[in-house]
Amino acid sequence: MKSLSQQLGTLFSAPVRRRNDPFTTARIRAPQIATSCGVEIETVKGGGFNVWPPRSDRQRDPYAGDHYASDWNEVLVMVEGYLQRAAKNSTAPASRQPPTDALSQLKM
Repeated sequence: MKSLSQQLGTLFSAPVRRRNDPFTTARIRAPQIATSCGVEIETVKGGGFNVWPPRSDRQRDPYAGDHYASDWNEVLVMVEGYLQRAAKNSTAPASRQPPTDALSQLKM
């Protein structure tokens, strides 16, 4: 039979708190935005990510030579940069051009 202190301990113990993840929002939003504008997110084996522009826009890449992001927040910043660039780019084919309000819809 359990002692009274063990029984009370199980009843009144504090719940185990999960550690807050500072990248949760960025980890959810970055792939959503990336698929809407054709950006590719590649996970690097040693840690970090490579963020590649849409294939149609590789010649005018603002991050030319530096596609590495160390965490999801950096990935989100890069993907949003590509989305803004795609929205401003009037020469992009209509099928690859995201809706003008796509960024505002994803920024909930």
